[in-house]
Amino acid sequence: MIHLAIECSTGVLGLALLEDLRGLGKVSLSATGAASEILPQAVDLLLESAKKKSADIGMVSVSKGPGNYSSLRVAHSFGSGLAIGLSVPLVSVSPFDTLALQWRHLDAEAIFFLVDARQSEVLGERRVRDLKTGDWVSDPLWTPMDSPGNAVALLSRVQDGAVAGPGVIYLPSDPSRNWPGLSFPGGTEVPPDPFFQGRVAFLSGGDSSIVYGRSAVD
Repeated sequence: MIHLAIECSTGVLGLALLEDLRGLGKVSLSATGAASEILPQAVDLLLESAKKKSADIGMVSVSKGPGNYSSLRVAHSFGSGLAIGLSVPLVSVSPFDTLALQWRHLDAEAIFFLVDARQSEVLGERRVRDLKTGDWVSDPLWTPMDSPGNAVALLSRVQDGAVAGPGVIYLPSDPSRNWPGLSFPGGTEVPPDPFFQGRVAFLSGGDSSIVYGRSAVD
């Protein structure tokens, strides 16, 4: 079955076309204010590159949040209209659940997922291992974030795990002062511009590490 996935929890929109578990192609774009015009073109590009037609799509999935409201609204409206037009199922997916699958093999005591909420603020959720399945599940001792929080304050609380997030999370103007181990491959400037979305920065120290700038649709 052909599956069109739309990741829209951040200002950087991501689309992927999959056939069963095999990736056929992906597109990431920063399109503030023009996403509704660019999304159809991005889908056409994915279909053309994979030699598929819109009629081949058997399912559409979109992020249900939390995340950037404007991106969620535009992408969900687009995905809903496409699913109705093609008479296929529309599935809403939590970006935290997606990240939990991406990092299911990470060796850590806990993991803290962050989603960019703009203006140096983030939404987050702390997860721990399920002792039976080994999957990342919501930490029962962690109070879910109902509103965005300051990224620096939240990161300073992470002592026993890893931090990961999709798209771009804005760091303070001089992150090396707070986290001397922070480094970007290829000499990327910090804090990075959304142009560098998808690149990865690592911070290692003690029992904690930060993975930053994860691709929205990997």
